[in-house]
Amino acid sequence: MDLFTGTVYPVPVIRVRVRIPPRTTLPPMFAVEPLPLFKDVAVSDRQNLFLRKLQICCFRLDFSNTLKLVREKEIKRQTLLELVDFIQSGSGKITERCQEEMIKMVAVNIFRCLPPASHENTGQEAKDPEDEEPYLEPSWPHLQIVYELLLRYIVSSDTDTKVAKKHIDHTFISKLIDLFGSEDPRERE
Repeated sequence: MDLFTGTVYPVPVIRVRVRIPPRTTLPPMFAVEPLPLFKDVAVSDRQNLFLRKLQICCFRLDFSNTLKLVREKEIKRQTLLELVDFIQSGSGKITERCQEEMIKMVAVNIFRCLPPASHENTGQEAKDPEDEEPYLEPSWPHLQIVYELLLRYIVSSDTDTKVAKKHIDHTFISKLIDLFGSEDPRERE
């Protein structure tokens, strides 16, 4: 299906191994500093600022420990929100390089190994799904914003569809569909 025109094309299911850029963990002793707001820089500098904000969001943070890297998590969350606002505001077309880097950042954040289903951990038969507590992805506060950024980019009238199709290709869509296998009900919605 073409996301931009709604045309449905029959596509055979082909599994392809894709090398996704590795998620980068924040190096120890590396300080993440908030960047200026888009409104506080010259229009000519906004594309470069957009790229710098994307770089901040490519770092993986440990969400299993709520007390670890609290400041960095908040900076990343705020930066993601600023990126969503920038795309949503219609501040103009973003460059092809910015679009490419944004899709890479989205891929780094959302494409990950999903934990095994809860019944796979014990080797027991699957129980009634309503009897089990669903697995909730600890990084959901950031993942939700990344999904919102992707949505705003796709529906934006400023998105160059030819460029978008180069980066949101069949492989990207297949990996996105695989995420419906997540046990976290919020991600499947």
